[in-house]
Amino acid sequence: MGDTSEILSFIRARLDEDEQAAMRAAGTFGGDAVWRRNTLADPDYPADHVLVIFQRVIPAGLPGDDEAPLRVDELDHIAGHDPARVLAEVNAKRRILERHPGATATDECPGCSAWLDGTWRTPPGTLCPEQVDMALPYAGHADYRPEWRPT
Repeated sequence: MGDTSEILSFIRARLDEDEQAAMRAAGTFGGDAVWRRNTLADPDYPADHVLVIFQRVIPAGLPGDDEAPLRVDELDHIAGHDPARVLAEVNAKRRILERHPGATATDECPGCSAWLDGTWRTPPGTLCPEQVDMALPYAGHADYRPEWRPT
């Protein structure tokens, strides 16, 4: 039997941490939450890919430049996970949690209440599979419990 209140609290705490980290990152660079990768049309500069964060331009290193702080693929990853995206993802996950508050000792999870093959998808006293999946990216956190792993 799963303790739905503990996994729900765990997920909410991680989402709060993600939100705070995104807000701090956005605030570091003038409050701009949208970061983007651009090409730089400057013939005097040999690298043509840069990460633009507010008014800061971070160039990608050239192939073979071991001293460069970031490569093009790393810039793409950073730009793809900018604070705006993280904040949107946190809000989306919070909406999912509103629909999937988890099962109680006597009732199934309202968001999962589907009768499949003669059984409830999330019977009373079991963990909501949506919550289990949402907790999984945080499996490396000290408070993550092994029993929350998807089966």
